[in-house]
Amino acid sequence: MRYARELFAPLGAVVAVGALNATGTWSFADVSVGAFLAGRRQQWDRLFAAVCALCGFDRDEATAIADEMAYFHDYDLSARLLVLWSAGVTGVESLHDPSPPVVRRTCRMAADLQLTEFLDMLVRTALDAGTDATAGAPQVIEILTAAGALADPAGNVTPHHVHRMWRVAHPPSVLRPDSSTAEHVKAGLRSYDGTLEELLGGGPPERGYRYVGPAELAVMARRSGGGPGTRIASVADFESWAARQSPAELAEPFTYVVGADGLLCLAPRRSEHVACAGGAAVLGAGEITFVREAGQWAASEVGNQSTGYCPDVTSWPAVARALDGIPLRRPAAFTHEVVFRRCPACAEHNIVREGDFVRVFCGSDLPKAWNVEVDDVGRSAHP
Repeated sequence: MRYARELFAPLGAVVAVGALNATGTWSFADVSVGAFLAGRRQQWDRLFAAVCALCGFDRDEATAIADEMAYFHDYDLSARLLVLWSAGVTGVESLHDPSPPVVRRTCRMAADLQLTEFLDMLVRTALDAGTDATAGAPQVIEILTAAGALADPAGNVTPHHVHRMWRVAHPPSVLRPDSSTAEHVKAGLRSYDGTLEELLGGGPPERGYRYVGPAELAVMARRSGGGPGTRIASVADFESWAARQSPAELAEPFTYVVGADGLLCLAPRRSEHVACAGGAAVLGAGEITFVREAGQWAASEVGNQSTGYCPDVTSWPAVARALDGIPLRRPAAFTHEVVFRRCPACAEHNIVREGDFVRVFCGSDLPKAWNVEVDDVGRSAHP
């Protein structure tokens, strides 16, 4: 079980940061790591199992070590630990100012640093276990996706970002010509870096949409550990879900989101999109209607109406890929497009109707390009 403790230490910090973010108050008095993981038990179990598989860990031994380290149970999470995990970037004075804005900023820094450390140990431990990049890199991405979702349910942390931070923070000191690191280890690091870049893409990740509706709904979704949404990854998943719906429900549209993992997630029509997404950012959101034709299910109508996320009409490719991945037949484009814009003058969110880019209530011109900024999280939408 070589490197197990070195691997679980940054993962423990990631979990603690996620628990603090999930409070929505960023108050140390409100945080419970144990309750946070209990509400995400399946997500945590999948993550832990994936780590053990990649690194060649015995599951029981790894669990015993993790329990011994006590990072994954309730403990006294303090400002001192958070400053330590963020490398003191905010300064030691933040120990004496645990106000929500300071804690929230420190959480972001801690998540970045600890996920980078976690990735470094994942790669090193995988190489030590004999897991090459061809087999290991897809598992690394799966693990980073799950860990990032734990660290920040809003979806601000992606494997792409973690990989970019890691490649400039860790490999250079090992790969430099005068490094004493064994050549086979250098080759392994280069292979993982190249394979991760190829799988993740060299450019920035696809646009994600953060929740911009009433803040209290987002807090409720985060605290619940996930909403009523059902993830659909295959035809079998869809048919199992459809069998649980009544004929009356199947005749109506359903709420949907496309998660950061690219999968479709479905919930009853009157469900909040943020609940369907578990409070996380999405690649697409709206309403969708299904029909059964010639013994097969198909998506007959798909729209992007979600005042909680205000997705652009350009979110269609992500929605199409999610449906194609199941696969389900679908339209060639949104059957009902909604154009969302934020008013530069009054900062309210609007639905543009009949191509009239003017805010009705204040008379201001609305921009032609999508502009519902991520800084608007928590503002109520008033289309």
